[in-house]
Parts: sequence; structure tokens; C-alpha cells
Amino acid sequence: MANSGRAEDALQYYYRALELNPGYIRARFNLGISCINLRRYEEAAQHILDALVLQENDGIRDADGLNEKRGVTSTALWDSLKTTCLHMQRIDLATLCDRHDLEG
Repeated sequence: MANSGRAEDALQYYYRALELNPGYIRARFNLGISCINLRRYEEAAQHILDALVLQENDGIRDADGLNEKRGVTSTALWDSLKTTCLHMQRIDLATLCDRHDLEG
């Protein structure tokens, strides 16, 4: 649905997936992407940031940043968060994304 121009319809399924498994990074990331497509940038940023925190806490990554358990690369998360920050005209936050500064 999200990839077929029905991002709004897809949201309910991502939320349901997160009810079933709150630590499902891919669902949280896809929820963020759907929010980007709907121009709900603050909401998107929060979902993507949550996915990064989950991934950081999960600690199962190889040398390339791939979280094998969840199937999402940290690079994709950071790039999407940076894009969202730029849409919100928050250059300061986009700079933190370049540095992969989760604390910031």
C-alpha cells in the first residue's frame, strides 16, 4: 500500500504491527517513510529516531551497519532522518545525522 500511493491506508497496518511487536524496526522505519510521503515530517522524524534507538539498543549489527535481525541498515535510517530534518528546515539536526549523533 505504501509503495502504491496509499501511504495513509498503510499506516494502520504499521501501527498494528508495532502493537504486536514494538521492537520491529522495519515496521517503525516504514511508518516513518509513509509519514514522509504524507508530509508529516515531525511524526516521520520521531518514528525514524525511534527505529535508530531500537537498533542501537539491539546491538546486532555487522561491520557495514546492517542489523541482520531486523533487516534495516543504519545508513538508510540516518539518510531518511536527515531528509526529514531538511524538509523541516532543521539544518542543525541534519548535521547531527551526518555525524550519526544519536545523543544530539
